[in-house]
Amino acid sequence: MMNLKALALISLASLVHAATQPGLTADQSFCPSCIGTKYTDPSTGQSGCCPSGTQYQPASCVAIPARITCPADNGHLYTMNGYTYKVYCDMSTNGGSDLGLVRAADAQACVDQCAAIPNCNSPSYYAGQCWLSSQVKAPNTLVYQAGAVSFLKQ
Repeated sequence: MMNLKALALISLASLVHAATQPGLTADQSFCPSCIGTKYTDPSTGQSGCCPSGTQYQPASCVAIPARITCPADNGHLYTMNGYTYKVYCDMSTNGGSDLGLVRAADAQACVDQCAAIPNCNSPSYYAGQCWLSSQVKAPNTLVYQAGAVSFLKQ
């Protein structure tokens, strides 16, 4: 009986390892449960499973980015939903929220909300507030504001 339990655990571990390897197709017919993140592409209707540690973006599974932290990520590029933004710590777009002012838990949640809107170009975050703007701004138009984080679409 003990050997049967050990064999079952080894088989399960092999399935988990195989299901998290890159290069798997989205076809889950061989294994009905998803080990990772289930998705349905809104444009094609195709559904599948992204391996653990990845998330679905149109047409592929990509690594889940680490949380944005300042000042460590100042000047770094951040990509979400196919849009790339440059991070500017302690800088503000100085208002301008023609696409809306929304609540956000942190700077990353702010830029993620912007990336869900195709014409959002320069979100700015400060103290739970996220200003979403379609204006294309240049880095030299940003103003210093301690604790603020701005993003400019590249």
